[in-house]
This record gives sequence, C-alpha cells and structure tokens, in this order.
Amino acid sequence: MANTRPVRIERTNAQPLGDILRLFVAQNRLGYGLFNMEVFRAWDEASGMAFYSSGKFFREGVFHVTVKSSLVRSQLQFQLDGIVLKMNEILDASETVELSGIQDRVTKIVLH
Repeated sequence: MANTRPVRIERTNAQPLGDILRLFVAQNRLGYGLFNMEVFRAWDEASGMAFYSSGKFFREGVFHVTVKSSLVRSQLQFQLDGIVLKMNEILDASETVELSGIQDRVTKIVLH
C-alpha cells in the first residue's frame, strides 16, 4: 500500500502578499489608475454628490468635476475647503492609495 501522507512543499522564497501586489502594480503601471479611482471615490464620499457629478479629472493636485445642477454647484462652492480636507483624510486612510505608491494629495477643486 502506498504512503498516504500529504507531501509537504517547502517555502523557499515566501513573500508577503502586500509586497507582491505592490510589485504587480508597479510592473503593470497601474498606480495612477488606482489612485485616480480612489480620488473619484473620495469625492463621491466627501461631497455626497455622486449623482450630480460627471466628467471627473485629477492632475497635479487639482480635481476637476462637472456638476450637472447649477444649484448644487453653487452650494458646493461654499464647502470646497472642507471637502478638500475630507477627501485627503479618505485618501490617507485608503489601502488602495498605499498600494498605488502615489503620495499626491488634492490641493484644489474646480467645479465646472
């Protein structure tokens, strides 16, 4: 009768999953895409205006967003500083931003 004991595979080059994911993101140049998705999610969460927002764009610290309603746009004008702070708090807490390796932050919001 054959030996029924399971075969044990030795781990010769074990690495933490986080390190492997960071390497994958870097090699496939996915960092900016992941970071932009998190910025867009942070806007939706911080402003609460995902329904009225479209045409989101982020570059060099400036977040551009088209707001469908002029009434909502005028209300948001008064809250922009607070939204910037809230967005950066969300980005600081995001594991996806850490994985992307990008340390950029929102400095200004431009409403269109």
